[in-house]
Amino acid sequence: MATHPSHPPLGTTAPVAATDSTLSTVCDLAGLRVLFVDDEPGVRRLVAVALDRLHATGTVEASPVAALSLVEGEPDRFDVVVTDFRMPEMDGEELFHRIQAVAPSLPVVITSGYADDGRVRDCLAAGASGFLAKPFTIALFAAAVRHGVEGGHG
Repeated sequence: MATHPSHPPLGTTAPVAATDSTLSTVCDLAGLRVLFVDDEPGVRRLVAVALDRLHATGTVEASPVAALSLVEGEPDRFDVVVTDFRMPEMDGEELFHRIQAVAPSLPVVITSGYADDGRVRDCLAAGASGFLAKPFTIALFAAAVRHGVEGGHG
């Protein structure tokens, strides 16, 4: 399995490779419209490939401000949002709450390399649909998206 290094302070890597036969046993996300938000270019590239392989319609944004504009402009455009928690401009906590204000039924899954962040737990308690720890595999990503769409919390 290939990996992609994350930001140096995190010291993590993200698994990126999966064969088509492996993905056939993973949740198929066909028909789902996923908005993925992360400031790391490598993670965005990998998730874009994963969304394509999982047959989802993916929109990948570097900027949480741009992502929020998409949701505000068309609240029913996406079935689920997956957002990194620590980003410049606006963190995942603020993005989650602002999405809730304009699209309260839109599931938001939070991803982070900082699993022990109390603010992530606060978001989950406030209705975020799930947490996906970095690094994550395509299979875990697909499962988190499916869980979020199916109404899972926490």
